[in-house]
Amino acid sequence: MMDRRRELTLLGRKVCLACLFALVAACVGGGRSSEVIALTADQPMIFVLAGQSNMVSRGKLDDVFRDDVLRSTGISYVWGLERRPIADFVSRSGLDDPWPRKAGNYTQGVGVSFALALRSMGVKQDIVLVPCAVSGSSIVEWVSEPSGATTEGLYERCLGNVEAARQFGEVRALLFYQGERDARDDIRARSWGKLFRTVIGAFRADLDNSALPVFVVPLPELGASLNDRYPFWSDVQKMQAEISGSALSVVDSSNLKTGDDGLHLDSESHRILGWRLAAAFCDRTDVC
Repeated sequence: MMDRRRELTLLGRKVCLACLFALVAACVGGGRSSEVIALTADQPMIFVLAGQSNMVSRGKLDDVFRDDVLRSTGISYVWGLERRPIADFVSRSGLDDPWPRKAGNYTQGVGVSFALALRSMGVKQDIVLVPCAVSGSSIVEWVSEPSGATTEGLYERCLGNVEAARQFGEVRALLFYQGERDARDDIRARSWGKLFRTVIGAFRADLDNSALPVFVVPLPELGASLNDRYPFWSDVQKMQAEISGSALSVVDSSNLKTGDDGLHLDSESHRILGWRLAAAFCDRTDVC
């Protein structure tokens, strides 16, 4: 029933969007905010997926999601130097965790749900995903290594994949969902905001785009049974609630449900969050 209602909502939104496009075409300067980003027509849009396990995604692959993916067109992902169809994304284990900490079936992703939602919202350009999220990673691990460092961190690995993807189009946004790991440590929890700004600043500098749109998913509410394991959850939430800045949006994470472990989102919540991220992106661009 919920999926049917969503289909009707999508249909209604498409009709409304078509009307809006017609009005905008007829009225130059039709009241768009200065925050709206004009995108190059027809150029593939690249989206970077960074963070930890809930961006990696552990939702079980269901028939509805599989059918949506198989029906999709113009959606792909970049793995190393290779661009692959999105249908291949949902059939591999650990796909969007390039450096897995543990084995698992990561098949139903927020990123794929985001891409499917963009298509439903009227995006015509090809959509290219760059999966960088790593299960169990801390915000500290996402800070770029010092110049001259002999080791390659998560940031450097992700940036390498993004640079490889740029041959196919232009990076349109960074989607970031992280913080669970840091909710276990007092110092990291209280430092999360500062370190996050460092990470975002590095991405924007290295991609030569000071206005790169960033969409952050804050930690949702934690199940009471996990309070002892993540004692500083509310501290990370506070840091994330205070995030502000140009071309930076905090996406609603309320009312999302988890699976049996009480920590990782279930399949339906992946779809809901993907939709919310897509809606947030469309609010800042002129392609939806």
